[in-house]
Amino acid sequence: MKAMKRILYTSITLSLRNSLNQMLLQFHNSRIGEEQVRQLSLLPSREKDVGEIDYGIFVSIDSEVFERIATDLNDSNALVTLTNSQVKFSVEAKEISLVEERRECMIGGLSRSQETRFFVSLNPIIFFRDLAHQSKRIWLFKSAKAYSIIIAPIGLYAQFCVYFSPRG
Repeated sequence: MKAMKRILYTSITLSLRNSLNQMLLQFHNSRIGEEQVRQLSLLPSREKDVGEIDYGIFVSIDSEVFERIATDLNDSNALVTLTNSQVKFSVEAKEISLVEERRECMIGGLSRSQETRFFVSLNPIIFFRDLAHQSKRIWLFKSAKAYSIIIAPIGLYAQFCVYFSPRG
């Protein structure tokens, strides 16, 4: 893809061109009348059955806190350990804990003695920092098939979902 001018665009139009197996992206800035058009070739779907998301067990974090965690850990894989009172994000050299009682996070679905663990990838960091800017809160879940999921709501009927394969 050619380099785009560094302009803030006010809207984007996505068009699917099935017959050409392409997606057309049109970036618009109505204030200055600027428009950029890019074509992306579509690859065959690699859809996986991640199983049903278990919405009963979750942790929710303010997006600014999530951005700081992604930046501070600066590692591709973080172990998330969740109890009914705290969540820990751990990499080999560092650990960040958030405590629900101090209102650093919201945790649901775990009893006092329960603990669940899963991995998330925090690279590329720029992606997760940008994702945090799109939403007020970041939600982490697990699926019935042990996938971990990050969900970032961006409106009443829209959200970004990032799925991570179980390690094993």
